[in-house]
Amino acid sequence: MAGGGEPDIRKLIQALPTKEDIQALMSDLKVAVREEMSELQAEDSVNRSRRNNVRIKGISETIKTPDLRKTAIDIFNKYLESPSDNHIELDRVHRSPVGLISDQGPPRDVLCRVHFYRVKEDIMRAVWQKGALEYAGQEVQVFPDLSWQTKIRRRLLRPLLDQIRAKGATYRWGYPLSLTIKKDGRAFTLSVPEQLPDLFKFLGSEVVEVPDWVDISIDNTGGYIQQKKLQRRRNWEKEAE
Repeated sequence: MAGGGEPDIRKLIQALPTKEDIQALMSDLKVAVREEMSELQAEDSVNRSRRNNVRIKGISETIKTPDLRKTAIDIFNKYLESPSDNHIELDRVHRSPVGLISDQGPPRDVLCRVHFYRVKEDIMRAVWQKGALEYAGQEVQVFPDLSWQTKIRRRLLRPLLDQIRAKGATYRWGYPLSLTIKKDGRAFTLSVPEQLPDLFKFLGSEVVEVPDWVDISIDNTGGYIQQKKLQRRRNWEKEAE
């Protein structure tokens, strides 16, 4: 400090960010935003390419490929409460190639591409209302076919989904990561983590720890890291010497 206890104006000015500091910060932020947007856009592109797809879990491996189409249509009609001979146009029906077949393990998923998006949405609405169904003595479930990155993001919400069920509420996934929760005749749509406090109030629930499912970076192995805001050691963050 200068004489008389007044602050040293020159040191305060020197501690302020320079034009180069600000430009470097803006450059880092632009790179981070571009990388995050590129990752999210790629994920969104995959999900949009699958928007007509559904995944059926639980169809026995004893049902072979020639019979999968009829089986899938039977299951969809059961959900829709339509006659068994109601025609549903499917572009493709096949087993997921992932996973080994064993007598003890679960059967491979069956992937279907429903020709008309409206029909696919009708099926998914019925699935939301009914949940799992029994077919040929087996429990079957129907899910949207999503990118593996989106599945990882959804798995991060499991603590929240457990809490929703514990409070006697129901939920439905929206595209691709929103949740519509219904309780006592009311509805709440969750799209971003910032809405969580309002959701807990809606549920009348205590707060549970939920990871940020949006602000993460997912690698090719399925692992993820929580993103952190870029921090640069700046001159103006230091005390003037």
